[in-house]
Amino acid sequence: MLKNYLKLKITLLIRSGNSSLDVAFLFLALLGFLFFFNAENADWYAVVSIGIIFLYHFTRKDIGFLKNVLGKEYYFICVAEYLLIWLFVNVFFIFKTDNYLFLWSITVCFIVPAISFKKYFFNPFFIDYVPAILIEWKSYFRKNLTKSLLFIVFSVFCGYHSATLFLCLFFWIDFLFRIYSPIESKELLTAQFSMTDLRKKSFYSSVFCIFLSIPMFVTFCVLNFSQLEYLFYYVLYIFISNYIIIINKYANFNEKTKNNIAVNDADSLKFMLLIITIIPALFYIYNEGKKAEKKIKNYV
Repeated sequence: MLKNYLKLKITLLIRSGNSSLDVAFLFLALLGFLFFFNAENADWYAVVSIGIIFLYHFTRKDIGFLKNVLGKEYYFICVAEYLLIWLFVNVFFIFKTDNYLFLWSITVCFIVPAISFKKYFFNPFFIDYVPAILIEWKSYFRKNLTKSLLFIVFSVFCGYHSATLFLCLFFWIDFLFRIYSPIESKELLTAQFSMTDLRKKSFYSSVFCIFLSIPMFVTFCVLNFSQLEYLFYYVLYIFISNYIIIINKYANFNEKTKNNIAVNDADSLKFMLLIITIIPALFYIYNEGKKAEKKIKNYV
C-alpha cells in the first residue's frame, strides 16, 4: 500500500504542476530557494527543513480522509512521506556545511503526523480584533486559520535575502486573490460601504499586510541591514497589490453572481506583471478605481 500511495502522490504532483501555473511556480520557487540558500549557522538548515514539513502537513486537507481510509497505517505512511520530503530538502544542504548536527531535524517526520495542531495550538480569539472594515480577512481567517498562520510563518524565512523578499510578494498576491475572491451579497456591500469607502478599505488592507509582515521585516533587518531600501519597495508593492486586487473585485461586482471571482493562471500572471511595472498599475488604480466607486454608489 505504501508503494502505491507514494506513486499516486508523485503522479498527482506532476499532473498539478502541468495543469496549474501556481503549483509549478511554487515548486520552482522552492527549488530555487533550496539551491541558493546558504547559512553560516547550520541550524538554519534544520529550521528550513522543519518549516517546510510543518507547512506541508498543516495546510493539507486530506488528513481526515487518509485517517478513515488507511486506519492504523496512516501514521506510518505519513512518516514515510515526510521522510522523503526531508531527504529531498536536505540533499541541497548536506554539501553546504561540515556540521551535520542539523540532521536532527529528521525527528520531526515522526512527530508531526501525531500532532492535532488545530485542537491544541490554535485559538482564533485574535480574529475578533481584526478591524470590521476587513471583513474578507476575518472570514478567510476563520475558514483557513491553519493555512493563514503558516503562511505568515513561512514569510519570515523570506526575509533571508532581497530575492526571497520579492519572491514573498508573489505569494502575497496569490494570498490576496484568495482573500478577496468571495462575492458578498448586495446587502452586505451596502452595509459595508455605508460606513467606509473603497480607498479607506484598500488602505486598511495594505496596512494590515504590513503589520503581518513585521516578523519578516525583523529577519531582513538582522540579516541584510545594509539593504534596508528594499523594504521601501516591498511596502510600495504591498500597497499597489492591495489597491489593484480590491478595486478589481468591486469594478467587476455583479449582484447576480453567486460564485467566487475566478482568477485563472493567465489573470494571475497579468496582475503580477501589472503590479511590478508600477506606472501602469497607478493608471489602473486611477481608472478602475473610479469605475469601482461608481458601481458601489449604485448600492449605497
